[in-house]
Amino acid sequence: MSSGGRVMGRARKHATREAMQLAQGLPLYQQNRRRYRSPGGWPQWDCLMGLAAVVAEPGYQQIASTNGDYAMVAVSQVMEFALRVEAPARWLAPTLVAELAATAPPPVTAVLIEQLPAVHLLLPPGALLDDDDYSIALITVAADAVAWGLAPGLSVAATPGMANASMYGVRLGEDGEDNAATIHLPPEAEREEVQTTMERIRRVALGAMAVMAYEPELVSSPSRRPSGHGFGVRRSRPAPQAPTWIGRDLTPLQPGDRAQSGPGAGVRAHWRRGHWHTVRHGPGRQRSRLQWYRPLLVGHA
Repeated sequence: MSSGGRVMGRARKHATREAMQLAQGLPLYQQNRRRYRSPGGWPQWDCLMGLAAVVAEPGYQQIASTNGDYAMVAVSQVMEFALRVEAPARWLAPTLVAELAATAPPPVTAVLIEQLPAVHLLLPPGALLDDDDYSIALITVAADAVAWGLAPGLSVAATPGMANASMYGVRLGEDGEDNAATIHLPPEAEREEVQTTMERIRRVALGAMAVMAYEPELVSSPSRRPSGHGFGVRRSRPAPQAPTWIGRDLTPLQPGDRAQSGPGAGVRAHWRRGHWHTVRHGPGRQRSRLQWYRPLLVGHA
């Protein structure tokens, strides 16, 4: 990393510490900070909730609205709603994130929209990088109709989980149209990189929602954690929940030896794009559902 990058990194760490100090006095942070415990090596849940609570503050929304930064307003509203309703959290396994990023996003169906008012999706470090090469740590999704009485759709907010870093927001409607925006929008020359980041966020967010709705076998319930308390000890607050995983046991699909000995032999390892497809099922094939045709990892490392 360049000296300029190191200076910027130190400034963001300092800003993050200041934001966490501010979060200590915010009710939404106190309401959410102890709900989950993060796996080792992942961004800490309480830190992510602290930054989300600061962004969700009405003062932030007012300043952003005054400055015409409607992307910031949108992200702030998503965070505020998700914290207020204590949205559940789902941890996405590294292989799942890689495969969803290599899969065309599914259509925004009523099933996706109606399954949860809001959800936090937590990503492993380094699995999804933004245009500044910071790792996206948290994607929060809210159902527009439930949250704000808008037309059916999903609003998505994503953040690397540190202060003074870019945040990303996108609204996805049932008609397939989306209104993408980003906070701290860079100069024109860099906007293509931002749109690439937005597309990856869209794929992972919608893909995770579709997996929860249509591939429930990939969602693993958290294991119980011993309390560590003896009889007669009263716990002052509920213990943090263990993570609920999506795709924890997922392994990359690879073509057979015959395919590897053909045109793909000797090719550098890469993903062959996956997709979501509507399939008919049930009596008389009257019902429909989305099915994930996962991407293939082809070539050699």
